[in-house]
Amino acid sequence: MLGSEHNCSESEDALVNPRIKQWKEDTWNSIATMTQTPTGLPDDRIDFGRNSLTLKYSGCTSPTNIGLLLDDYVAAVDLGIISEEIACKGIAQIIASVQSMKRPMGMLPNKISVVTGEPVLVDPYSGCDVPQIISSVEMGWFLLGLEITKQAFPQFESQINPLISEMNFKPLFDESTGLFFGHICLETGEKSPHHYDLQNSETRILAYLADIMGLSSKECLSKLVGRPACAPRTNNNGLDVVPSCGGTMFEAAWPMQFFRGELTSPPRRNNHFIYMQRQLMYGGVDCCVNPSLEEADLDPRHRSTEDSEAQYPYELFGIPELGVFPYHLNGVRNPQASLLALPLLFNEAVNNLTWLQINFPAIYKEDFGFMDAVDIRKKKRRVAITQIFPTQAAAFLGIFNRLTNWKMHDYVDAVQPQLTSLLENPAFFYCDPDGI
Repeated sequence: MLGSEHNCSESEDALVNPRIKQWKEDTWNSIATMTQTPTGLPDDRIDFGRNSLTLKYSGCTSPTNIGLLLDDYVAAVDLGIISEEIACKGIAQIIASVQSMKRPMGMLPNKISVVTGEPVLVDPYSGCDVPQIISSVEMGWFLLGLEITKQAFPQFESQINPLISEMNFKPLFDESTGLFFGHICLETGEKSPHHYDLQNSETRILAYLADIMGLSSKECLSKLVGRPACAPRTNNNGLDVVPSCGGTMFEAAWPMQFFRGELTSPPRRNNHFIYMQRQLMYGGVDCCVNPSLEEADLDPRHRSTEDSEAQYPYELFGIPELGVFPYHLNGVRNPQASLLALPLLFNEAVNNLTWLQINFPAIYKEDFGFMDAVDIRKKKRRVAITQIFPTQAAAFLGIFNRLTNWKMHDYVDAVQPQLTSLLENPAFFYCDPDGI
């Protein structure tokens, strides 16, 4: 066995319960803070000034963020953090905001104003035009959030069903390859030159949800198996592993929070063990905010408080042998990736996060939780004093699944009862089930 995977243990949880309790409550408070908007839609990020009471908001959100907030409302009620009444009020506001939006093909644009619900045309940080696109994976996360909400709060079914039925994913699907395009441009109708073809990145949810989209999950899964990018690679422990985008743990672990077959399928489960243990040994290396390479004396793999006004793109970081695309091996660590590992590798994740808190006190803010990233190298040792909604929201689900023994799986099983058996079929995963 590669790690300390187990079901909830009262004796083990008793030793760390105060810490887990604080992580749970502070992470939720961060999520709630980013949701105090006129539309009820979650802000994509907050930046902290030198005084923690001073917060700067991005003013934007995305379909992924909206879907994850719906999931988090469900989780927060089940954990007893908020009442069902509060959750339903938030969900109703989200649905009303979405209903009022223009939705070409029944879809949402990739960047949305949290003030008006309109598409964001100009990036508030860079001043550059925002491409008006519909992202297939972003809409996949939104679709999943709606389906989970229906299961948890059936009183919203009559409002959610029309939103789902209007979604047309077929223009985003390439029938000739059996794969999804990355996006479609609303202005020109052009589709992205690339397809999503990785078995161990977040984009695999599109194949999982294909049946709901009016396509075939079985056919989509079969198309992924033969893709060269999915072929196992040998890591430095001599174990074969199916790589993810950039080799990041966040990409690998995120869908695991929703789909039971990711754990009941021996090859998929084993792959997660390898990925997470290797990443946690290195420190939970993952996505972080990346400032311009032209900034003097500023590490290109994190942001600093002095640059809190700037908006930087995400960049991928990971262990070399675990990634498909170019990545950077360095000292940048994302605590939220470790929170996603809590349900599967509990002791390793807790030890990793505790070590970060002890050695980098600025990585954690009371009432907000973990910051987005830290560079642990001796000459750097700087913390990104910012929080990103999708990583916070997904990390909250890692805590939720740890404390409820994967309850999110129950909601998704009700949506797609046949999916677990498909994922358990070794023919649909490019890995040796006896590799460990």
